[in-house]
Amino acid sequence: LRSLAIDLVLSTDMADHKALLTSFTNCLDEMNVDILAPSGSVSMGTGTTSMISPAGEGDSRLLLKMAMKCADLGHVAAEWDSHLLWVDRLEAEFFAQGDQEQALGMPISFLMDRNKPGPSSDQVGFFDFCALPLLGALARAVPGTKAMSEAACANRERWKALEESANSGVAGEQGEEEAEDQED
Repeated sequence: LRSLAIDLVLSTDMADHKALLTSFTNCLDEMNVDILAPSGSVSMGTGTTSMISPAGEGDSRLLLKMAMKCADLGHVAAEWDSHLLWVDRLEAEFFAQGDQEQALGMPISFLMDRNKPGPSSDQVGFFDFCALPLLGALARAVPGTKAMSEAACANRERWKALEESANSGVAGEQGEEEAEDQED
């Protein structure tokens, strides 16, 4: 049990994100788990089921790791205001770590330098490359988690709208500056 608990906690490390996701999706592909059917059931070649049945301890452990990782990133599916609080907390934690690294004379880790854009600066990319593929893979195996994936998609769309609004504001400001320069 202790080994399992350690394994599950270590599975939340973002450095291993791609390997875990690849292992899980390969496992689903080998089990012939198709994408979700409209009814929310999963086709497994010979019929449908509401959830995969792991073939052994290794598959069970892999499913638990995915569930733990999705829980670790669960704020991406929270209501918008709650999600924003978690992003703020995460950024504060990252910057505090960067401050400690700098104080120790170490190189500051990616996204942890408060003098550079932090995690909140690229939420769309985080959703696209980390959160949504992870949640989508879990929903393939456990259709009951599809609502979590859908909620995360909604938050991703809010971030995208904010990003587009900020970019159009910057573009507008740049256009105004160029027009002023031409008048001078």
